[in-house]
Amino acid sequence: RSIPLILALCACAFATFIEMGKLPFDLAEAEQELQEGPLSEYSGSGFGILKWGISLKQLVVLQMFVGVFFPWGQMTSFSVGGLLLALVVAIVKLVVGVLIIALFENSMARLRFCATSRVTWAGFGFAFLAFVS
Repeated sequence: RSIPLILALCACAFATFIEMGKLPFDLAEAEQELQEGPLSEYSGSGFGILKWGISLKQLVVLQMFVGVFFPWGQMTSFSVGGLLLALVVAIVKLVVGVLIIALFENSMARLRFCATSRVTWAGFGFAFLAFVS
């Protein structure tokens, strides 16, 4: 693989992790840093729908990342068998991605609100290097 592709993979993985709202970037649920999080205004079925929407967004963002950078296992023939095989491969790739994210998320603590902006400069650096090279 080429170096710009690896740098782009790192930058996009970092952006995907931030967009998914995982630790340490889950500032919407960090009520001790932010006065009252936006999730504190909801309860009952509205809260459930909001959490379901957040989970669906995480799934879509992860699938876009996996689809762009790990395109193997796509359907090659328009048949039921090809569709089922592609579906199984996509689910396996998503499960592996979720496991990697869970491992990464559980190995670090939540950052303070001020510190998250400093950490994101690393992702910006990878993106800039991928763009320049």
